[in-house]
Amino acid sequence: MVRSLCSGRQSVGDDVHAGAARTAITDQNVSQVETCILVDRRVTVREIANELSLTVGSVETIIHECV
Repeated sequence: MVRSLCSGRQSVGDDVHAGAARTAITDQNVSQVETCILVDRRVTVREIANELSLTVGSVETIIHECV
């Protein structure tokens, strides 16, 4: 840390990172999740995940952020 400040760095805060790419949240997957919900509004997140070969977390993210 001290070495980077001595070499001219101005801040000790973290640099901005893009993070991991979201590969499961595609237009096709969003559309398929939405279709599953429209066909049966009582379908569970786990059932959607199993049917579309996605993780439960990905399905939850799609539902909360995209649908």
